[in-house]
Amino acid sequence: MRRLYYLIIITFLVGCNKSENTHTKSQLIHIDLNGSAQSLLQKSPVEFSKDCMNAVDMCWYKIQSPSSINLPSVDISLDNKTLNINQVSGITTAVSKEFGENLSNLKLTLRGLPDNTPHEDQRDFIYALINSIKAVGWQHYFFPSDPRVNGSQARKINSPDDVLGFYVSSHPWLDPDYEMDMESWLKVGSFYNWYFFKDGVHLNLRAWRKNSKDTPNERGTYLITLNFKTEELYWLSGFEEKNERRNWRELLPARLKKYAEMRQEREEKVRTAGIEVDESYQDPQIKALEK
Repeated sequence: MRRLYYLIIITFLVGCNKSENTHTKSQLIHIDLNGSAQSLLQKSPVEFSKDCMNAVDMCWYKIQSPSSINLPSVDISLDNKTLNINQVSGITTAVSKEFGENLSNLKLTLRGLPDNTPHEDQRDFIYALINSIKAVGWQHYFFPSDPRVNGSQARKINSPDDVLGFYVSSHPWLDPDYEMDMESWLKVGSFYNWYFFKDGVHLNLRAWRKNSKDTPNERGTYLITLNFKTEELYWLSGFEEKNERRNWRELLPARLKKYAEMRQEREEKVRTAGIEVDESYQDPQIKALEK
């Protein structure tokens, strides 16, 4: 049975070179994360639906596939490397004047393993996806206020939500460079979040778990999404007021200083508790502040 699921994983991640005929071959959508949204919409072999809200000068473009037959594959290019994802059941992007013509956001919804598959197989499937993401250069990202505690210290942390009582977004249990055992996996709860960064783009891999009604500790159904954001949108989303959003580049350094102070305070606490800090990790450069 496990061999069957591994074959499914391989097929999902690398695709199938054969097709019965031209009618059953899935379509391939090329997405350049450094390109424009209009280029994606015009070149896509699958048509996007459009829904606009004039009051906020924004349009949402979607591809939603209700059927699991012939779901498209997506090639996501960044920095001359391509991540290929098969069995994509949904694609969403939003376009507004505030973010200009560049592709600032992208959400992919994936069709993974069948409903009520064993949790262990679901976990292996997701880690195979994580490894394919890392293989094309995406690296683990720590939130700037979080202590730099990686997965090597996971057994020293008792809760999947916090470290020594304070909530962290980039939790050691969810370090993409370390795999959780099944006991920890089932303790995480309904949502799993892994965070990556590459060449000015942020990526959040999220999995939502719904346990089987009959065998909740053994089987479950998982919904998997990949959310890409440009550096600008990532930092801008932290500013809500219109005036703040207009001047976010000038306001960001003060906010980063506050985050750095929070990280320093938290890292002092974890060191005192005998938890190691990953001194080798450095926050990625923010290109918007270099201009």
